[in-house]
Parts: sequence; C-alpha cells; structure tokens
Amino acid sequence: MEKRIAQAISVVFHPLLIPTYLLLLVLNLDIYFSLMIPFKGKVLMTALVFLTTAVLPSFLIMIYYRMGWIKSVYLEERKDRMLPLFTAGLMYLVAAFMLRNLQIGSAFFFLLLGAAVITILVMLVTNFWKISVHAASAGGMLGAMVSVVMKYGVDMIFMVYLITLLGGIIGYARLKLKAHHPAQVYVGYVAGFISMFLLFLYL
Repeated sequence: MEKRIAQAISVVFHPLLIPTYLLLLVLNLDIYFSLMIPFKGKVLMTALVFLTTAVLPSFLIMIYYRMGWIKSVYLEERKDRMLPLFTAGLMYLVAAFMLRNLQIGSAFFFLLLGAAVITILVMLVTNFWKISVHAASAGGMLGAMVSVVMKYGVDMIFMVYLITLLGGIIGYARLKLKAHHPAQVYVGYVAGFISMFLLFLYL
C-alpha cells in the first residue's frame, strides 16, 4: 500500500509537471504582475507551458524508448536519464523565452529559466551520480516561493510551509521506491533550492 502511494506521489509530482504547477501558483498570487493578466491570458499561458514542458518532452521520451535510445520510460538507469534531461532542459528554455516575449513580467521568465538551469545542473551531475530529479524539482519549487516572498513582499508563509512539507513527502516517496539513497535526495533538494533561489532573487 505504501509503495503504491509513493508511486502515485512520484507521478503526480513528476518533474515535468512542476513548471506548470509553479506557473499556476504564481498566476494566482495577489501580486500586480499576476493580477494584470486576464483569465483567458492565464489559461493560454498555462496551456503553453504545459504543452511545452510536459506533453512534448513526454512524447519525445516515448520516441526515444521506441527508437531504443533508452531502456525504459521510467529512466531507472543513470545513463538513460541524460537525453531526457537534455530534452526537458531545452523545452524549459523554449518556454521561458516564449513567456519573455509576451512581456508580462520577468517573474514568469525566471520561473522557467530556473527550471532549465536546475535540469541542466542535474544532467551534468548525472554524468557521475544518480541525483534525484524529483527532489531537485521540489527544492526548486521552494526556492521560487521563498524568492517571491522576499522579492515582492507577498504574504504566503503558509504556502512556503506547505511546499516544504510537500518536498519532504516527495523525498520520502523516492526513498520508499528505492529509486535513490538519502544523499541523492538531499543533495538534489538543496541544489534545486539554491539554484532557483539565487537565479530568481538576484537576476
């Protein structure tokens, strides 16, 4: 039962879905650059990001599997992760610059740029070590929210606590599934947090 719950958590909070979750969260904050966007614009932005950062990479990963370039779509083996990580990082960059061209505020651009930076960093580490992509994504999500609080003065401390708790749940799920050992989860989380925090807060 616990393993099934861990699998469900890993699927619901898959790294490819985190950029869409982050975008939805920021779009619904009581902050000027989100309030100025009409509902239709928010829907179109969400659809754009979801298609670019989740649907298209997933489709390409399936193609890689069919072509025999990776052994499994679950990417259990470290070497199988390289091409999908590169693909995801590239798609995040594409989404980031598409949002930048919309001229709707730099925050949305930095969210996707941060996701791309984290993914590229994880890809580089994966050359030598099987760092947790799930944990890095969760850490990045927390880094983004803490940065928003500090940079824009948004009162969302409850959300920060909630995302911190969520990161722990995601880490537990990865350990329960024996996808990683603790150090791979902890390092992934810290690396994701620091990367997003520094990028989002200081650029």
